[in-house]
Amino acid sequence: MEKVYDLGRMTRQEALADAQGEAEQKAISAGALPSTVEVVELEEIPLTYLPSSAIRVRVKAVGDLV
Repeated sequence: MEKVYDLGRMTRQEALADAQGEAEQKAISAGALPSTVEVVELEEIPLTYLPSSAIRVRVKAVGDLV
């Protein structure tokens, strides 16, 4: 899951939590058991070329299949 967040509208922690939650939901939707889903990769890249503060977050969540 990859998404860009505007830090003028939310905090960094809120953006990271949102990205992790979305990645976990996508893993569950793809057939992973909810109790086994975990985030295995989290990458945060500041986007310095934009006029406002923004970050691109890449998250990978995995779990055992049903």
